[in-house]
Parts: sequence; C-alpha cells; structure tokens
Amino acid sequence: MQHHSMTSLFRLLVIAVAVLGIRAAAFGQGASGEVPDPLGLRETGELFDRYVDLDDSDWLLIEAMHDDYLADFETLRDGPIAEFLAIGRELRASNTGMIPSLKQLEGFFDAWRSVVGRVHRLDEQFFASVAATVGEEAAEGVERARLVRQRQADAAAVMGGLSLRDTSLDDAFWSMTPTAEEVAAVDDVLRGLESSTPRLVRAVAVGTVESVLEVARRLDRAGYGGVTEADMNDGDRGREIMAAVSEAYAGAMSEIYDSRVNLMDREITAARLFRDRLEPARWRRMKHRWATGSFPEAYIEFEIGGDAPTVPEVAEGVRSLLPEESRDRVTLDEMLVAWYRSDDRLTDQMIVLGRDIMRVLFEQAGVQNGAQLEDELEAVARSRQALRAKATESLLALLPEASREAMMSDLAGREAAGDAERDGSRAGVVGGGVAVDDAGLEAGQGGSTFRIVNPVTADELEFMLDILALEAVDRDVARSLHADYLDAWAGEVPPILEVAAARTPYEDDDAFGKEALLRNGEYLAAVQATRRLDERLFGDFATAIGTSITPERLVAVRLQRIFDRAVDVEPLSATGRFATSAPEASPFEIIDGMDFDPTTRANAIAALLPEVPGLLEVYSGVDEDRIDAARQDILDSVAFDEKKIDYVDFTTSVNRRALRILGDRERRRTRIEAAMLEAVVPALESLSSIELEFEVADRGMYARGGDRTTGVVRRALRLPDLEPEQIDTLATILREHLERELDLLARARTFRLESSRLPEIVEIDGGVSTRYDGEQAVQQELGKLVFQRDELRERLRKRVLSTLSDEQRRRIDASR
Repeated sequence: MQHHSMTSLFRLLVIAVAVLGIRAAAFGQGASGEVPDPLGLRETGELFDRYVDLDDSDWLLIEAMHDDYLADFETLRDGPIAEFLAIGRELRASNTGMIPSLKQLEGFFDAWRSVVGRVHRLDEQFFASVAATVGEEAAEGVERARLVRQRQADAAAVMGGLSLRDTSLDDAFWSMTPTAEEVAAVDDVLRGLESSTPRLVRAVAVGTVESVLEVARRLDRAGYGGVTEADMNDGDRGREIMAAVSEAYAGAMSEIYDSRVNLMDREITAARLFRDRLEPARWRRMKHRWATGSFPEAYIEFEIGGDAPTVPEVAEGVRSLLPEESRDRVTLDEMLVAWYRSDDRLTDQMIVLGRDIMRVLFEQAGVQNGAQLEDELEAVARSRQALRAKATESLLALLPEASREAMMSDLAGREAAGDAERDGSRAGVVGGGVAVDDAGLEAGQGGSTFRIVNPVTADELEFMLDILALEAVDRDVARSLHADYLDAWAGEVPPILEVAAARTPYEDDDAFGKEALLRNGEYLAAVQATRRLDERLFGDFATAIGTSITPERLVAVRLQRIFDRAVDVEPLSATGRFATSAPEASPFEIIDGMDFDPTTRANAIAALLPEVPGLLEVYSGVDEDRIDAARQDILDSVAFDEKKIDYVDFTTSVNRRALRILGDRERRRTRIEAAMLEAVVPALESLSSIELEFEVADRGMYARGGDRTTGVVRRALRLPDLEPEQIDTLATILREHLERELDLLARARTFRLESSRLPEIVEIDGGVSTRYDGEQAVQQELGKLVFQRDELRERLRKRVLSTLSDEQRRRIDASR
C-alpha cells in the first residue's frame, strides 16, 4: 500500500509526537513508562548504601516503612494512575488517522501532571520518615538520596522517544561499582550534580509536555484541530496543514531542545572533572555508558570493523607475554595512556556531532539527521577505528615475532567467532554430507529467515536416550539407527524446503496468493514428512532395543520431539502482542535445566511420566496447527485484496486467530505447570522440590526475574554445609514466599487468558481501536504483577541471606 509522503510526516509530527510515542512495554507497576515507577526495595538499598551507614536494625525499620510506601503507591496505582492510563489508552486507540482533539490532549496531560505530582509526594513522605528514624547524623545522606530519586523519577516521566531513563552521568558512575577511593575523589562533583540536575530534568519533563500541548493549541487556533488522514491526502488541503504543522512544531521543538541542552551542558562540564580524577580505563567505561544513553545519535558504541578485541584487551594480552623485568612494560603503559587520550578526544567529537544531529532532528521534525553531519560522524568513527588498529599494531610490535604471530592468530580467531555470533547461523551436516542451516531457509518479505522443521540432532538424541534411561550398549544401537534416520531425512525434507525457499510470493502482487499457498503447502509437507520419519525412528528403537524401552518412556520421547522440531511458521499478517507469550519449553527441558544430581534428575523424570500422555494429547497437533494458521492468514489477505471482505472483516478474522493461538498456548503452558507442581515437585526431597517449584513460578510469569534473587536461592539451597535448623528455616521462608508468588502467577495467567476474550475488531466507528485498549490494559496489569513479584523476591533474598553464616554468604557472593 502506498502512503502519501506528507501523511507519513504528518503522523510523525502530530500523532506520534502529540501522544509522545508512549512506550508499549510495561514498566514497574504496569504504568507503561508513563508515570514514574515506585522506588523498589533494591533501589532504596542501593541509594542509601551510597550515602548512609546503616546497621541491621535501621534496615529493618526502613523495610517496614518501604512496605507502607508500596501499599500507598498501590492505592495510587489502582486509583488515579489507573484512570490516567485509561485516558491514555483511549487517546491512542482513537489515533488511527486523525489528530486527537485539543480537549483530549489537555485532559491527558492534566492527568499526567496530577499523578506525577502525587508520586513525588509519596516519595517525599517516605524519605521524611526515613530521615526522622535514622537521626541527624544520617540526615545529609538521606537528603542526597532523595535528590537522586527526585531526578530519576522526573527522568522516567519524560515520555516517548525523548525519555531520559538511565541516561544520567552520576548513574553511569555508580553503575561501575566505584571504589571508596574513586567516590572520595569525585564526591564534590557528585554533590554538584545531585543538587543541580533535578531542576534541569524537571524542566525537560514539564517543557516536553507544555511544548507538545503548544503544538496542538496552535493547530487548533489555525483551524486544524480535527484533521483526518483523508484531509492529508487532499493535495492542497494537505499542503496547508503541513505548513501549519511545521510552523507549530518548529517553535515547540526548539524549546524542548533548549531544555535538553541546559541539562547536557551541565553534565558535560561535570564529565570533564570525572575525566581528570579517574583512571583512564575507568573513565572510558563510565563515559561510554553515559554518552550512549545521553547522545544516542552519536553512536558511541558503534565500532567499524565489528567485534575485534579492544585495545585494552590487546594490551593485557601483550603484557602477559612480556617478561616481568622488561622495559617494554613501561612502554606499553605509555602507549595505552596515549591511546586513551586520543580515543577520548575522538569520542568527544562524536558527542558534539551527536548533539548537532539531535538539533537537526528537532528542527526538521525527525525527517532527516543532516547528511553532512552523518558523513562527519562516520569519518570520526573511521578515525577511531584507524586509531584502534594503529594502537593494536604498535602493541603487538612489542612482542618477539613468534609470540606476535601466536597473538595475532588468537585475535583473528576471536574476531571470526564474533562474526559467527553476529551472523547467528550455525550449519550442521546430516546424513551423507547434506548441509542443513539450523537458522532456516530464507523466506518472507525482506529476506527474513525462520525455521520450518529440523531433524533430530545429535544433542537432542542424547537427551532422548536419557529420557529412555538406556544402558550404554542400547545407546549405541540407537545412535546407529539415528544415522540412518538422518540420511533418510536429508534425502526427503531439504528438497521440499528448497523448493519453498525458491518461491518469491512478495515480488508479484498478482501471483502472491498462489505462490504463498504453494509455499505453505510445502511447509506442511516438510513437517508431515519429518513427523513420519520421526515415528519410524521411534518404532525402530522399540523393535531393535526391545523391552529396555518401556511404553511410557517412548511416549515421553514423542512429547519431547514436538518441542525439538522447532516449527515456527511466521504468519503473513502481524498478529501483534496478542499472539505472543513466553517460549514454550518441555517439562523434560525444565528438569534438565535444573542441573540436579543424577538421582534427583531421574526421580523427577520418573514422577513426570504418568502425566505425559495427557500432555502429548494437548501438544500433538501444534506444528501443523501453526502452519494452518499461516495458511488462513494468506487466504484472508487474498480475500481482502480481491475486495471479497472489507478491512474490518479481515482484521476481525486475523485477530480471532491470534487470540485463539494465544489462548491455546497459555492453556498448554498451564498444563505443564500443573504437571510439574502437582506430580514432580511432591516427589522430590524438600530442598530440590522447592528449587523446582521456584523455577516453575519464574517461568510462569511473562517476564522472568533476574539472577539477583534466583541465583542466591539456588546457591543457598545447594550449600553443602547447611545445618538442619538452617534447612528448616530456608524451607519455611521459601514455602511462604512461593505461596505468594504462585498466587501472583495465577492472577497473571488469568489476565493472559482474559486477553483471548478481548474485542476482536481493530477499528470501530470514530477510529477507536478496542483491541489496542484491551491489549494495553492487560499488559499494564501484568506489569504491575511483575513488579510485585520482584519486590517479593528482593525481600526473599534478604531473608535467605540472613539465615546463612558470614562465611556462607561470602561463598555465595564469590560464586556469582
């Protein structure tokens, strides 16, 4: 479909900017990044650890106050914030080819100001309570923490592409875990940033909102407040509107840019002080993190030449090969310092150019970056790459020829490995030398790649043999049969996929339907052929190995194979987040990933076996079902193109299919969770059962938790010197936690299944998208549950560590 160029620009300037490109991903308590997240317990600890020396009793009191703070925030989230989010969803849902009315925008931003102000007031109350509790000697540190939180909250409240989340200079400093000496060296610089940047960030946040509203007000005064996409496609009318948009936008965006410049100038001034007081290597690390977030247009982390080893890595390698008494070590240090200085200077040039490109983007409504500036930026990047190459060459020259050649060979190997990793492909050989690309055959518009079906690989075979519990001699028989299977698969399936890959349905609109359907049929034929060959392999196992294979374990292997076949046919029409969920993993893979000892692993598999027939029934047709869903998408697209159905009918059909896929997938995952929790967990010993239950709960939420808590829990449960009373305490703590987390998981599942009953029509009269509204509501509620899960886990982490001795805690820290 061809779109008028002015229409695209119009959407960029007015619709996307006016609604501020609000982020789709859910943050914190499910506010989609539109409102500052509450201050989590982990963030609270990190802030106070920077500035205040507190003992355990202080932390207990602070944690209790933080519980009250989160309770108050939840009330705010479920009341005024929920109302604000509903306004935003309605505003964006109606944003299908028309400008939101000025009244709608003013209502949205009035609500935004109100809820952001209330978040700040809750923060103020929390810090005031802490200050009153810890005493006067800690008051200064609490105030410094409060100022940082104020700045971070306002930074998070700058919505859309203008976001300041995770971009501050002092956050970059703390992110590299500075030493006490480094903190002391720059403490006055940190204090200056803490006192000045909250005001500057607030100006950016408020200025962004006011400027966007000013665009809408100017357009409304000029008579363009109810413009539709049809207006934009009307030549003369469209040009009039664009002139008004450009004029309104230019004035508003310059004000936003000015407020950003004030903040950037303050941090750049402070950055020079950090540079002068930190070691070059540490400053470079900090600078790159800060500049990457604050000046994205500068592409600081972009390296021409790929993932070649860095100059410091080369220097470390060369140093390790030089004798301890060698004077070349001094020369190496001098060369490295010189390189740091030159690289820092070039990085400064990239930052300046990045700022200039940002200015052009604001002035030109995001349409162009400025070709000359981009050329200059590329030239500086190439200069930096040439500097790296020259420094690497000079460092290598310090080595004797033999050592130099060995080092260069090692560097070349690392670079090749990096290229392969970036490429993402890994080729395997099956049967009689037939190459099979595991990344799949090329297909789809734009040359996207996706896997259709794979044979049983060697690793997958070994896992199946573990499930079958075969002895060594029987395993050799199975491997021999597998070699014959690979030969048969290579002779039958790749030719089918090669024919499918050769088709180009997207290059000719007239031939699209026929070619797409033929390709879909070939995908189905490849899957069916693989399933037939798989079944023949399993039958050969049973015949050749005999009674060593029990029927229930053979059924288990069939279930595992469904997950290994890796069928992932991309639908013609993007079904959006409606049809997305966490990747499905087999119950055997979950058990295998636990890294249990052999006895516990075998017991877990044995406990699962009675549940396998029911799971196999649920999963038996998923690969063919996915291909059929893609086929139905193609048929609907052809019918729409031939005007046999209208747009609403087309999108309704696609949505119904997407919702069914989501619901079916969620119900399948629920069956696996139930099997693990009801059959496997009770069959294991106490600590192993808790560990598995924790893993199942972690997988069940749509966003998994980080290793910060899960790693501590796993390592604590596996300490070899736990005392009986420690084991009992840990079991009690974890059981209590899991009861609460599994309740959150059940609520999350309800929301995900509820999404399968959301309205199916994308657009209704007036341009209102009911699907978007419902979809966002579900995502926001899930985000809230994830935040609550993470807060529970932070408290769990503290309780688990409190049960351990100092020496046990040190071992856990050392094993990270």
